[in-house]
Amino acid sequence: MTQLVNCQNKNTQCPEEGFCIENKKLFYNQEPIALGMSIEKFVDIAGKYDRKVENSLEGHKTTYYYWLKHKLHVAISDSLIVVNNLEVDNVSGEYYGHTPSNQPEYPAYTSLEEIIKKYGKYDSIRIEDVPTNVRTFYVWDKLGISMAESNGVISTINLYPLHILKTMDLNLETGSTYFDGFQNAKVTQEILDTRKNDKAIFDRMPKQEFKGKFTYDGNTVDFSKIGNTDWDKVVSGLKISGSDFDPAGDSQNWSREIREGYDLYTTIDRYSNAQESGKLSAKKTGKIDAVGSISIWWHGKNDEK
Repeated sequence: MTQLVNCQNKNTQCPEEGFCIENKKLFYNQEPIALGMSIEKFVDIAGKYDRKVENSLEGHKTTYYYWLKHKLHVAISDSLIVVNNLEVDNVSGEYYGHTPSNQPEYPAYTSLEEIIKKYGKYDSIRIEDVPTNVRTFYVWDKLGISMAESNGVISTINLYPLHILKTMDLNLETGSTYFDGFQNAKVTQEILDTRKNDKAIFDRMPKQEFKGKFTYDGNTVDFSKIGNTDWDKVVSGLKISGSDFDPAGDSQNWSREIREGYDLYTTIDRYSNAQESGKLSAKKTGKIDAVGSISIWWHGKNDEK
């Protein structure tokens, strides 16, 4: 009788385990969840996350200078100076920088004074001040999932059937030199910036792959039984091969989208190393043609993966 009562109280036909989309609603382990809920509510359902990761994207200030007569547009940010032609947007009437393919490049100016000496005093300026942006991610290493937080609520849910080091060639070196193929060389600022960005990506990714179940409209795929070449098996298992799941502007062979509403989009990304070289090549890792990640997000919002 107890088992009968429990079945009657269920409001879903989703499997007992895993993520499930049913009747335009999202469930985890048969419990209703949703984007916009607090991380604490999801913790009550799935258990405590393993790590909380905060990535800080430093703010910057850019000043734009305009010379109308010379149709010149200059952007200066920190020590970076970018010089372009000045164009006018036909709709908004705003100025923007643009360099046609047939336009010769401007000289590499090193200061605003040098440009003023060449073209005279600018006509106007615009200052763009971007504040520092702190992004928060919650990571369940053993489950192979992470969640991005925005304004105190869950904005994106990410599942990773493939470990990040199978899909991205991240520079995680920490030494003061690097090997350029011929000899050791000193680390440049560009390399340091790349390492910092790559380390931030690596830190917010789960340490283990997602091996749980994912269900859509009664069709379930168990990723513990999905191999590194089973992309087609996932698509056929979820029955998402039709044009309804083909993202606009994208080939149906490379990703699938489940669009249940503006607050429930799911992107299933394909990863193949058929064209990769170096340590991501098929010779190094074996052939891979599978789901790299599944992102559950809301349309029209600036979310993170």
